[in-house]
Amino acid sequence: MALENFFDESDELHHKKFFQELENTLEHHFSQCGKFDCGIMAHYLCYDQVHGIPEIWSVPKVQKNLEKVKFRLKEVATIFEELPWSVYDEMRLNALKRMELFTPPGENEPKEYYGEQLEKRKAMLNLAKRLIPYSPSYRAFSAFSEFFAVIDDFYPSIDAAMEKAEDGSPLGKKDIEAWRLVDSCAKMCEVRNPNTIPVPKHMNSAGPFYRLLADLFPLFGLETSPETAFRGWRKHVGNGDEK
Repeated sequence: MALENFFDESDELHHKKFFQELENTLEHHFSQCGKFDCGIMAHYLCYDQVHGIPEIWSVPKVQKNLEKVKFRLKEVATIFEELPWSVYDEMRLNALKRMELFTPPGENEPKEYYGEQLEKRKAMLNLAKRLIPYSPSYRAFSAFSEFFAVIDDFYPSIDAAMEKAEDGSPLGKKDIEAWRLVDSCAKMCEVRNPNTIPVPKHMNSAGPFYRLLADLFPLFGLETSPETAFRGWRKHVGNGDEK
């Protein structure tokens, strides 16, 4: 289950159900250790799951995503470059309209009135030039235009990021999300709530940490066994004590 999308408002009911189940599970396992706010614990666990062990990632996945970014930026740059000038200029005018520095004539307004208003608008534009850089609509248009004007100088940065991506986990690792859950559970037990459920050096199916992971893995949609994930986490992340 992808935790990055847990806070999408369109799936609010699903999220509430998930967090309620997670809170109940934590209550079941931690009630013997004392009284805890398991709702807060659940939110911290999800946060740590998403942001945990940032030095570990899937090399193929990250490189593939960066390749997509580069390809799609080139595609957008080509489309943007081929726009008719009047269409491009409409984007600029729209940015000005939304900051109310330029207003076209209404359908029933005579051209003479528009001419008078245009002169006033020109004067207004001259006075407001210093305000343009602070307008969100015009800043967005300018940033878009300026970025794609020098887009070729950005591609080497993507290439450098693709090289950096090779520093992630070994090729073929598929259990990183499971490692992250083990890591976030270890942090919950040892750092956020010390002296509760001990994190073992070597895990077996009789211990409380195993039972916690066994209940949480299916809840998070992880098919990897807790034992396998724990061994991988201990070897690559958790001090390397698991042999």
